[in-house]
Amino acid sequence: MFKVNMTQYVLEIRDDGWLECSFTVTEESPVPETPPTGCTQVVMTNTDSYNAIVAAYDQYTTQLIFSYDEPGEKIDCAGAITDSWPIN
Repeated sequence: MFKVNMTQYVLEIRDDGWLECSFTVTEESPVPETPPTGCTQVVMTNTDSYNAIVAAYDQYTTQLIFSYDEPGEKIDCAGAITDSWPIN
């Protein structure tokens, strides 16, 4: 059986839209079993989207509001920029 090894990323978005944390999943940094209180945890595999989200955060930090569109399987952003990124 052929197995594709996809990189996974975790985003934790606070209820107020602040990006609490983001990281690449590794053995040393696994997906948390329980997200912090008041946060939505999203596990994604789209590297381009993850990199774009981190770049937007690095540039605009507190000027952005993030949300998870679960049915649409995407991360939405409003504020200094408005954009959406697919999670997979």
